[in-house]
Amino acid sequence: MKGKTPKTFAMLLLASALAITAGCSGSGGGTNASEKPVDSGDTTSPVTFTFFGADASPNWNNMKDAVGQEITKATGVTIEAEYDVNNGGDQKIPLMAASGDYPDIIYPKGNLSKLVDAGAMLDLTDLIEEHAPNLKKSMVIR
Repeated sequence: MKGKTPKTFAMLLLASALAITAGCSGSGGGTNASEKPVDSGDTTSPVTFTFFGADASPNWNNMKDAVGQEITKATGVTIEAEYDVNNGGDQKIPLMAASGDYPDIIYPKGNLSKLVDAGAMLDLTDLIEEHAPNLKKSMVIR
């Protein structure tokens, strides 16, 4: 069990970075940054991330419990989660790879290679080395 922790952490880190990268990419049709009003208050704009997990999670309630409400209140972030309750993503993940329609964050379990082959995963090694040296020091990847 101890040997899987760094791999799981690295996969979750990669998924989070992918979600952030996808959320920051421009669509080309947006407004110019100078045209947007600047919010000088302490409030945050609500953001919803979609998540797919290959493991079933019967306890998930899409952040409607007290902890989830506090996270949303403090950050403005909610997570709309979907879990594969039948077969660990063996059908859903290849479908995502074929269609190119991905959630913001994905935990593919044993199907990561299908996402890599489809070009859905980004190698962030160079960016981590350049911009996040402390993150690199804290990661133990074997």
